Amino acid sequence: MEYKLKVAPGEYKITGPELVSFDKYKVGITSLEMLVHSLKTVKEKDTYWQWIYITLHSAVQAFMVLALSEKGSMPTYSEKSKKKRGKAKVENKDLPGFRLDCFMSLYDKTKGDSIKFIPSGSQDWSISKLHDRRNDFVHYQNTASIMSLSESPFAIMTDCLDYIEFLAFQSNNIIWHDEQYKTETEKLLAECRSVIEASDKIVGGR
Repeated sequence: MEYKLKVAPGEYKITGPELVSFDKYKVGITSLEMLVHSLKTVKEKDTYWQWIYITLHSAVQAFMVLALSEKGSMPTYSEKSKKKRGKAKVENKDLPGFRLDCFMSLYDKTKGDSIKFIPSGSQDWSISKLHDRRNDFVHYQNTASIMSLSESPFAIMTDCLDYIEFLAFQSNNIIWHDEQYKTETEKLLAECRSVIEASDKIVGGR
């Protein structure tokens, strides 16, 4: 099997069996796949809660980027990155690469004119809590961490899945060039919801 590395126009294309190709759609789908795995595994290994938050955060970010960049990648870049590149261009220096904007800034952008996402109920809180929890697990300090299931993790996940579903199928900002990607996303979101609903009933019945 041959894999191709997507590069900017004018650059060399590198091909070969030792390379794996990624794109924004695959990142989102793979994140949902890992979320399903983590949700199913956490029943036996409660430390998988960290991976639930990490993979859900990755999925949300992937679909935000997809929705914001369908007509060009510029909306997904940080203002600091764009200014730095613009200055280098004016000064005729080597152009630095763009940097993706931070998670919460991307979220705010989806509430702007291009996508017009209107959060309902607790969605703002859930997105913010997801980001905080993910940062706790990824940028952890050398201390123990305790998580209480009373903080409504299943409600947070449901809010975030609703948000992903809006971006993927209701915002009209994601064009599904590959119908299989769309089908896989629909299937994975449904599977996530099914596992969450079953898990929520178990925890609620303790």
